Amino acid sequence: MGDKIWNSIAKKPLSEYFSTIDSNDMEDFIIIQYEFWLHFRKTLYFEEIYKELVYFFFEKYGDNELDVIFEDVGVSESMIINEVIELLSSGIQTALETGFIEERIRARLESFYFSEKTASLLSLNNQVS
Repeated sequence: MGDKIWNSIAKKPLSEYFSTIDSNDMEDFIIIQYEFWLHFRKTLYFEEIYKELVYFFFEKYGDNELDVIFEDVGVSESMIINEVIELLSSGIQTALETGFIEERIRARLESFYFSEKTASLLSLNNQVS
C-alpha cells in the first residue's frame, strides 16, 4: 500500500500539493508535528542520537577555535555580526524606550558628577572661562 501511494505522488511537483492546502490544514499540520516532537524528544532513540551527535561534534571540533568551527560549517563573520545586530537591536530599543539605559548610565556616572573633585574641577573651569 505504501508503495502504491508513493508511486502515485512521487512524480508530482510539490506546488500541486500546496495549492490544495489552506491555513487550517497548515495549522493542523503544525500541531501534529509539534505533538510528535514533544513525544519524540523524550524517547530513548532520540537521546541516543543527540548523545552521539554531541560526542561527534566535540570529537571533531573540541580543540578548535570558534572561528575555525564557524568557517567549517559555513558561517561567516558578517553573518554573525548581522545576527548579533538583529538580536540586540530590539532589546536596545526597548531599553531606550523604558528608560533603562538612561537609568544605568546615571547610576554609573552619578557618583562621579556629584563628587567633590568634579565640583572643584568644574568651578576651576568656570573661573578660567
